[in-house]
Amino acid sequence: MPGYDLKIIGEYPRIESLQCSSCELILKDAIQTLEEGLRFCKSCWEESISSLKAQKLGIDPTGSTLPDKAVRREIDRLPVLCENYENGCDWTGKLRDHEHDHKPICQYKTQKCTLGCGKKILLRKLRKHEQDECPFRITERHALGYDTIKKWFNDKEEGWIDLTLTRVHMVGPAGSGKTCAQNLLLNEPPPQHLESIPCLTLSDLINHRTSSDISPSSDVSLSFDISLSSDISLPSDISPSPDPCTSSDTSTTSIPPSGHVDTHTSFDSIAPGVQRNTAASFFSKSITNSTPIACKAVKAIRIASDDNETWKRITRADLLERLSSSLKKAAAKFSQQKQVTCISPPPSSTESGSGTNVSNKQVSNEKVSNEEASNEEVLEEVTPEAPEPIDHGVVVKEIVEYISVAKAQLSEKWAYITDSGGQPAFQELLPVFTRAASLNIITLDLSKGIDEEFEYTYRINGQEFKCDEKMKYSNRELFNSIVSAASVQKTLNIPYVTKPVIQSMSFVLGTHYDVVIRNSNNDEKEAKEKIKKMSDELMSQQDSHSKGYIIQDIHEDSVIFPVNTLVSNADERKTISQKLFKKISGCNETSLTVKLPIRLFVFELCLEEKSKAKGGFVTKEEAVEEGARLHMNHDLVEAALVYFHNCTIILYYPNIIPQLVFVDPQRILDVLSQLLALTYFDKDTAQSFVPEIIQEEMTTLKDRGCFTEDLLEKFTANAVFTGKFQPKYFINLLKNCHIIAELQKDISQAGDIEYFLPSALPSYNGTFEKSPTDRKPLLYVWRKQKERIAAKKFVNVPQGIFPLMIVRLLNQEDYVVQLSNPASHKVTQFRDAVSLLVSCDKNDTDPHERLYIINRKKHIEVIFTGKKERCPKINALVHKVINESANDINISVEDLNIAFACQREATKYCVVKNEADREIACYECFHTCTLDDSYWCWFNTSGSAQQHISDTEGSGSSRCKPRPVDEKIDGKCKELSMKTVTKIFAPFAHHYKLIGIGLGVTVNDLKSTEETIDNLIKVFERWFDANKRISWDTLKELCEDYPKQLGKAKDNLYKELGIQF
Repeated sequence: MPGYDLKIIGEYPRIESLQCSSCELILKDAIQTLEEGLRFCKSCWEESISSLKAQKLGIDPTGSTLPDKAVRREIDRLPVLCENYENGCDWTGKLRDHEHDHKPICQYKTQKCTLGCGKKILLRKLRKHEQDECPFRITERHALGYDTIKKWFNDKEEGWIDLTLTRVHMVGPAGSGKTCAQNLLLNEPPPQHLESIPCLTLSDLINHRTSSDISPSSDVSLSFDISLSSDISLPSDISPSPDPCTSSDTSTTSIPPSGHVDTHTSFDSIAPGVQRNTAASFFSKSITNSTPIACKAVKAIRIASDDNETWKRITRADLLERLSSSLKKAAAKFSQQKQVTCISPPPSSTESGSGTNVSNKQVSNEKVSNEEASNEEVLEEVTPEAPEPIDHGVVVKEIVEYISVAKAQLSEKWAYITDSGGQPAFQELLPVFTRAASLNIITLDLSKGIDEEFEYTYRINGQEFKCDEKMKYSNRELFNSIVSAASVQKTLNIPYVTKPVIQSMSFVLGTHYDVVIRNSNNDEKEAKEKIKKMSDELMSQQDSHSKGYIIQDIHEDSVIFPVNTLVSNADERKTISQKLFKKISGCNETSLTVKLPIRLFVFELCLEEKSKAKGGFVTKEEAVEEGARLHMNHDLVEAALVYFHNCTIILYYPNIIPQLVFVDPQRILDVLSQLLALTYFDKDTAQSFVPEIIQEEMTTLKDRGCFTEDLLEKFTANAVFTGKFQPKYFINLLKNCHIIAELQKDISQAGDIEYFLPSALPSYNGTFEKSPTDRKPLLYVWRKQKERIAAKKFVNVPQGIFPLMIVRLLNQEDYVVQLSNPASHKVTQFRDAVSLLVSCDKNDTDPHERLYIINRKKHIEVIFTGKKERCPKINALVHKVINESANDINISVEDLNIAFACQREATKYCVVKNEADREIACYECFHTCTLDDSYWCWFNTSGSAQQHISDTEGSGSSRCKPRPVDEKIDGKCKELSMKTVTKIFAPFAHHYKLIGIGLGVTVNDLKSTEETIDNLIKVFERWFDANKRISWDTLKELCEDYPKQLGKAKDNLYKELGIQF
C-alpha cells in the first residue's frame, strides 16, 4: 500500500525528505536503507525488492533496513487537510489524527448506494438518498409487512445465498501464542496484561466472559466464525472489540429507529483505565488460565473482510443490519414487480411447514435446484386456510427495525475458527466435539528448537501444574501429528453443500519471532536464515505425500510464516494481518461451497436469542417452534441443525433424550475440562470450583480414570448444571460420544455406578508384558494415497481415535471386555495404553484372558496372551471397534491396514495384502518377509471366525473386504467387487434401505445417520457375505424393480459394464 496522498497545509521546507523514493507520496511506515540512505514506505520497499523496480531505483534488494522512527514521528505531526477537502470537508489537523480519528468517520467521503442504483453519494447524504431519492427505495412501511417477509424467505433469488465456507482449527501447545495470533489475524491490538487489572478472579472472568491470554507463554482458546467478504465495508461507527473472548456483541452498529442497542459487558467496563496500546503492558510470563476446547464466548464471533485486505469482527447487531439490507433489497424488488400488498397478519395458528422440503439425511445439488425451481409454486399452493404463525418473532422484528440504517450486504465468504486449547487431553477429545478442519493453522513457538522437548502445563489462579510428566512435545512432533491426521480425514456429508472440500491443508504460523531476532543480535537477516533452516528441517522428513497437505512457500521459500504476535504498532499489525489474510484466504482447496436459505441466518439468531435465558441451549421442541415462525417445517429444522452441528460451534445430538441444541457448547466443555483438570490439581485448587470434593475422588480419577455421578453433582461453581442440562444428561452425552464407558458391577457391590474416562489417565510407562513367543504383536497402521501419487505412505495414528476404541471395546455386547484390576494400587491403565480382560463367551462373568492395546503413535499395537486359537476373533473385534471409532471422528478406514513389524527392520512394516492367500508386502524395505504361524495365527482363512462379527466399512485390509466375483459380460470378464458397486450406487446412498430390501439383506438394524454412504456399504457387505445371487444380473434387476429411485443407477451400471443403452 503506497504512502499518504494528503495535501499539506502551507509550505513545508523538508517535504522532499519525507517522500517515498518509490511512490513519491508522503512516507507511510517509513524505513531507511542502511547502505544508500534512501527512505521508502515499508510496503513500497517490500514491493520493490521483489520486482525489477529495485534495479531501476538503484537499490540492493538484499540490503538491510531500519525503521526511521524520527521521520515517522515528524510525519505524524504534519498539518494536513482532509482527503475529502474537495468534497467540502473543512477538517484540518495532524496527519496522525486524520488517519486514526477523522478518516473513518468523515461524512464527506463517497459511498456507493446500497440499494443498487449505482450512484456514489456523500456519506452525509446517503441516508437521505436511500430514504427519499433512490428509485429503488422502499416508499411505504407496509411494504415490510408479513407477506413481504414470507416472500423474502421463499424467493428463489433473494431467499438464498451462496457461501464459501472454511473450517479452521488453531492448533498448538500451551504457550505457543494462539490467542495473540488470533488478535493479529483480526488486525486488533494485542490482549492486555491482566495483572494490571485489580481484583479480577477466575469467577469474574467466567461471569464476564473475558479472555486474558496476552503472552507467548500463556494459552487461551477461542471459538468463532469469520465472514470473509470481498465487497463489504463496515459502517464507520463500528469498531472491533479489542478483547478476543468477550461476547460477540461488545461493539454496536447504527441504532435502529426503535432505539434498541445490542450491548454486552466490555473489557473497559471490567477493567477501566487499562491502556490498550501500551507496549510496556506486554509481558512474556505465564499469567492466564489454561483453556478447554473453546473459550468463554456467548456465541461464535462473526468477522468480515475489510476491503478484501484484513478480517474484522461483526457483532450480532451487524448481522441484523446485513440481513435487514437483504430484506430491503428483496422488498424493493417485490415493490417494483407490484407483487407486494399490505396484508395484516393472519389469525392465530401454527404452521406445519411450507417452503422447501430439505431432508436431514442429505441435500444434493439436484435437490437444491429443484427447491429453487419450486419455491413460487409452493407459495401458490398455500391456501388462506393453511395454518400460519402469528408473527415471525423478535429477531425478524429487529431486522425490520434496522431497515432505515441498513447498508452492507450479507457476506458470501465465511470461515469458522476453533482453538484446540493447549492441553493434550483437550486436543485428544477435540475431534469428538468439532468436525474435522479443512485448514489447520499450526502455531509453532520459534523460540524453541525444532526437536526441543517441553512439558504440557495447565495454569489456573496464578498457579502452574504439569499435565503429565511423561508426556512431552516438540515442534516437529506437533507438526507431523497434525499434518498426518489431516491426510486421513474423509469428506463430511453436510446439508446444502454444492462443492465439497478438496482436501485438508496445514498453514504454519511461527510465533515469538521477536525472540528469534533478539537472539540473533537484532540481525533480521540472520533470523530469517534460522527460520529457513527450521522450515527445511520440518520438511526434510516429509515425503511427497505429506507435502501435498502443507501450504508451501508462504513466506518467501519457507513453509513457516514468522510473526511477533505482540507487535504494538497499529500500522505494522495491519500489514501483517493483510499478508496473513492473503495467504490463508487464497487456499481455495480447503473451502466448500453451500447454497443456504437466508432464513438459516435468521434461525441461528433466533436460537441464540432463545438460549440466552437458558444458559446456552434450547430444546429440540423450542427449535422447531422457532423454525415454524420462519416457515420451516420439521425436515428443514432438522437439516438446519445438522448443518449447524457440522459447520459451526453449535452441537446437536438427536439420539440423546431429552434432545437439546447447544447454541453455546461452553457448558459441556467447562464440565469436561474441569473434570480432566482434576487430575492435574492439588486438592486446594480443585476445591475452588468443586468445593465438596474429597481426596479419594481425585485419586480414583487420576489413577484409575474413574468417577461417579455424585462427583459431577459437586460441580456447583458457576452453576454449570441448569434446567435440563444435568449430570445425568452430561453422562449420557459422554456415553453416546464414546468418551466414557459405564463399568460393569456385581449386584452385591454398593455405591454409585463408576464411569471410565481414558483421557483422564497418565501416559504409558512401558510396563506391559511382552507378547507370548508363539505369536507376534498385531499392528494396525494407516497408509494414505493422494490421487496424483502412485505409492501409499504411512501416516500417524489419527488423533482422538484411541480413547474412543477403548470405550467401544468396554461396551461390547457379544464379548465380555473388562478393565484389568490394579494390583496393589499400581496404575495399570493409561491414556495411550490399556490392559483388558476378555472372554469370547458373552455369558462369562469372570473373564481372565488378557488383552493389551497400545498407541505407539505410528501404529496401534495389539498383544493377546490368551489362547492362541482365539487370536482371529480378537483381531476381528479390535478391527471392528477401530472402524466404528474412525467413523465417529470422520476418519477414513479405507487407509487402515493390518501389519507386523518387519523382520529385517523392526521400525518398518510388513503389511498383509490378502490374508486368504497369505499375501504380504514390505513397502519400505523392499524385501519380502517369510511369515510363519506366529503371524498367521491372527487370521482364520476359512472365514468362520470373521463371518458377520460386525457390519463395518471396508478398509485397506483385505480381511474386511468381501472377495470379488468375476463374471463374463459380452465375453469380457468384469469384476464385481465392493469398489465397483460402491462407485455405481454411492450417489443413491440415501436409498440404502430400498437397495438392501431389493438384495434380500437385513436393514432394520441400520440406524439413521447423516453418513448414509456408511449404511450403503454395510448393505453391500452383507450381500457379499450372504453369497447368494451375487451377480451383475441381480443388480440390473434391482434397478429395474425400482426405476423411479434407481433409474439413474442403472445408467451408471450399464456404463460400468460397457453396455449401450
